Amino acid sequence: MDTNNGQENGILVLYGSETGTAQDLAESLWRELTRNGYDVAVECLDDLDLKRIISRVLCIFICSTTGQGEVPRNMKTFWRFLLRKRLPSDFLDCMQYAVFGCGDSSYARFNWTAKKLDRRLQQLGANRICLRGEGDEQHELGVPGLFAYWLTHLNAAIARYRTPNRPALTKDALLEPVFDIRFLSPSVDESDLADLSLTKDHLSPSTFKCTERVNYAIVEENNRMTAPDHWQDVRHVKLRLPASVSWSAGDIAVLYPCNDDTSVIWFLKRMGWYKFAAEPITVQTKPNGKPLGWLPSPLTPYTLVKYMLSLHSMPSRAFFEYAAHFADNDLHRERLAEFADNAHIEEYYNYVTRPRRTLIETLQEFDSLRVPFHYALDVFPLMKGRQYSIASACHPEDNTLELAIALVRFKTRMHGDREGVCSRWLKDVKPGTELSIDILKAASKLDINSPSPFVMIGPGTGVAPMRLLVQHRVSNGLTNNVLVFGCRNKEKDFLFQKEWEAYSAQKQLELYCAFSRDQDKKHYVQNVIREHGERFFDLIYNQKAIVCVCGSSGKMPTAVREAIATIVSKYLDGKYSTGNDYLLTMEKEKRFYQETW
Repeated sequence: MDTNNGQENGILVLYGSETGTAQDLAESLWRELTRNGYDVAVECLDDLDLKRIISRVLCIFICSTTGQGEVPRNMKTFWRFLLRKRLPSDFLDCMQYAVFGCGDSSYARFNWTAKKLDRRLQQLGANRICLRGEGDEQHELGVPGLFAYWLTHLNAAIARYRTPNRPALTKDALLEPVFDIRFLSPSVDESDLADLSLTKDHLSPSTFKCTERVNYAIVEENNRMTAPDHWQDVRHVKLRLPASVSWSAGDIAVLYPCNDDTSVIWFLKRMGWYKFAAEPITVQTKPNGKPLGWLPSPLTPYTLVKYMLSLHSMPSRAFFEYAAHFADNDLHRERLAEFADNAHIEEYYNYVTRPRRTLIETLQEFDSLRVPFHYALDVFPLMKGRQYSIASACHPEDNTLELAIALVRFKTRMHGDREGVCSRWLKDVKPGTELSIDILKAASKLDINSPSPFVMIGPGTGVAPMRLLVQHRVSNGLTNNVLVFGCRNKEKDFLFQKEWEAYSAQKQLELYCAFSRDQDKKHYVQNVIREHGERFFDLIYNQKAIVCVCGSSGKMPTAVREAIATIVSKYLDGKYSTGNDYLLTMEKEKRFYQETW
């Protein structure tokens, strides 16, 4: 990646990313601008040398929103700097910029980070070159599709303000790999290695460690919580962590899945890498290249594929951009290039996103594709950690962390059921297995020791963080807890039923349930709130309760907000706007929290 250290024609693509979406978009934009002949660098916002933004530079910001309108963790330092009161109003008058937000319209503060950043940059004198883009997870085309449309405006704006530093590359030109992958033995060449068949030792999970990880955990339990004939398999996972690790309300556990050996060996043979799969290798980022984060140890082509490449995820448009260069079939090359073209975003959506087509399935169809090994980390999607709400309070004497994880399995028009990447892995994880885990601190600080009542609304696995809250508060003598739980059937997926009923019997928890399929008319958590409106009005308005909503995004969060606004307005002046305004007041007072996925 080239950079010109802030000269007039320099372009910085800067991202603040929580789960990796904004980073992926930033890196795809870097490739496009590089191909168009510009000097461009891509960086995480908190890694940026702040001196670079006060020179004549064009900055393109791609940022996600997390929690209650919070900026991502890897953007907090940068954002605190921008908020300094002593910064003059012309501090960024040399900067030209554009902003794209990655958001979810089921949240009240939709794309809040992008909006706040846009406003603050203008306050500091920066000059916006095109309208702010807003990606939406709820949109039919998703965030990547809306980003592709926004790029048409961005590219036109860049052409008005910047002259390319060099001639644009042709469409058939291949960018150099970002990562430098080399065999440790100088005599080794991937084209002429003898068959180094993998042995049982090579395939033993205990052989491998993942470097630069925060913690390791031992799996104590991995049991199904829902009835065997229920449509969804929800797992109760217990992990033993080192005594030095702690967590609190709102913190997130990040698990790192890996690929099954059958898929790994198929992929190695399919790419022509199997013959050198056991050879030691090194991986280094080239100057100004993006950081990789972690590497398995020992590092071989086999461990790289098993732990770092996400074989069962959907291939990104970047994959097709590279893949078009490595197919031997003319028709395959043409089709692969089409999926990478912004003008054909709908084609990509129909081929990949709608059917949830995986990388392996794509490779099965485009069987002329062979990727050189030294492009492995550039072409194929990288494995990402999966985030889960923690379902148990931290007790140093035992330090067992618990999770409630719904395995993702669904049908599409493709042959066979779809499974989530982590679900494929987790369903077969046995007790005694050692795995890698990170703990991400909560984006929003929740006062779990507040004497105010806690009203917790958590349908499905959204009840997991509520369990941590109840455990902590009860152990500290705080018994004014209210839980609204929802599921399909009382006898099939009432998660942690015995615990809730025990707390309720001991007057430590006020429990309300909505079993949506146990009667003819569907009954949801928002219906429960409306039916007991007087009680919830007293809690929320008179007693100043703290309200937490957690679960799947989509209709539920909106319906819950509407139910609360309705009961508040009903018992005040009858105007819906009154209830809605009160919700906004609760958010400002940090009495309303929402975490959905």
